[in-house]
Amino acid sequence: MQSGEISEEQLSSSSERDSNHSANQGRLHFVHSDKTGSWAAASNDANLWLQVDLVILHTKVTHVATQGSDGHQREWVTKYNLLYSNDTERFYNYTIPRQKTAKVFHGNTDQNTVVYHDLNPPITARYILFKPVEWQDWISMRVELYGCVQEFTAVFTNLGKSGSQGPDAVGSHYTGQDHDGQVTVSNGTQLWTVPRTGEYRIEAIGASGGYDEDSDIKNGGRGARMIGNFNLSKNEIIRVLVGQKGRRRKNNTKKTAGGGGGTFVVRGSNTPLIIAGGGGGIRKMSEQHLGCDASINTTGSAGYNTLLGTGGSSGRKGNTTDDHKSVVALVAKPLKRSEAKGGGGGGGGGFLSNGKTAPGKKRPRGKVGKGYLQGGEGGKYGGGFGGGGGGRNKGAGGGGGYCGGNGGGNNTKSCGGGGGSFNNGTNQQNECCYNSHEHGRVIITFIQ
Repeated sequence: MQSGEISEEQLSSSSERDSNHSANQGRLHFVHSDKTGSWAAASNDANLWLQVDLVILHTKVTHVATQGSDGHQREWVTKYNLLYSNDTERFYNYTIPRQKTAKVFHGNTDQNTVVYHDLNPPITARYILFKPVEWQDWISMRVELYGCVQEFTAVFTNLGKSGSQGPDAVGSHYTGQDHDGQVTVSNGTQLWTVPRTGEYRIEAIGASGGYDEDSDIKNGGRGARMIGNFNLSKNEIIRVLVGQKGRRRKNNTKKTAGGGGGTFVVRGSNTPLIIAGGGGGIRKMSEQHLGCDASINTTGSAGYNTLLGTGGSSGRKGNTTDDHKSVVALVAKPLKRSEAKGGGGGGGGGFLSNGKTAPGKKRPRGKVGKGYLQGGEGGKYGGGFGGGGGGRNKGAGGGGGYCGGNGGGNNTKSCGGGGGSFNNGTNQQNECCYNSHEHGRVIITFIQ
């Protein structure tokens, strides 16, 4: 507290005598030229308290220290209790070891001498509350906490949601976890408030694509796994969009498999930190093909059995079979009639823009996967949230990512391309073909 690492917003009290005796002034050795150096309550009774919010759950407090007022008044707390909580709704007394009796700590006998107490066992909690029991003249005190932050690991999931739309709320999915109370949801994207300044290791995993029931392999294109270290600042907002897997085809319909959503970790509104591409949807594939998988490079994958080259680039959309017009001169064989009619899968969405909707004879076929900046909705007909392109007829959808994967061609055996990925961190560890069956996820670990 004395160092200032604990902010003014993290200190609160039951009452304050006046603006010169706020909770913020209840720091050990607090001295200010214009203010009296201590927290002082508005009245004297046994139900008053000074609270410290450590923000991070599972912080281990091993020692405490107190002083009295630094002002002209001879005021200090002579005895106090310690209470702790993780949610402010229910506090627990720190008790005498092997007993249920609340421990009474001996406080100060003058204004400025520091009195220390070891906590054995230590307190592991988010909120620490000092509750005065006896005092000299008035309740006035300055306090300090000593200890260490326990390991912090936050796992972000799809929050039980599947399909083209993202989750609406956190609900109870993170209850009791390290990031409990730090996450809200806006339009499917999770907004995480960084609890403390430091270096974090972030692992992002893209969702897998869907597959149709006629495929010999029972998984879609595989999502990428991207890992890097990043310096984050306390109270900044990190946006986390967790990709959702593409939907598989149902045999009694013409729908084929959609692409998996990319997983995005973004600073502020539009500065990407790390993005893992989602896998492409597949159609009647007999073996795994790298063109269906997400790429660890920024460019999306081309897919398999399609006339197209690479997928989207520069953070933009994946292509569809309609784009053969620009590359037809580069291929030797003529277009099949079915390809010329369209009916292929929709391209995956990129970071900057939507994928491209596949054309059809009477109406568009595979539907667009939306870009991250456009909300990340998956394409109709099976595209996963995170920009996965929708499958339609024989064409599978492309995966979402930093750049979208191509939509699959209107061929019996084909797949949409996996999305491209992005990593702006240090100490990188990237893997193209990691997630074959699941939704995406993000794992954030505090390092130092």
